[in-house]
Amino acid sequence: MNIHIENADDQNIMIATIDGRILYSGKQTIIPVSSNGIYIVKIGEVTTKVFVK
Repeated sequence: MNIHIENADDQNIMIATIDGRILYSGKQTIIPVSSNGIYIVKIGEVTTKVFVK
């Protein structure tokens, strides 16, 4: 499973679990995740929740 980020325009990307554990921080736009669930995605100054299933 992966989280695919589009239109990040070379901004820093941060992926965290719902309990706040940071899984990834960098500029890669395809980020592998190990399980289904809700993740927090921050791109630059914008933060959102995503559901992976």
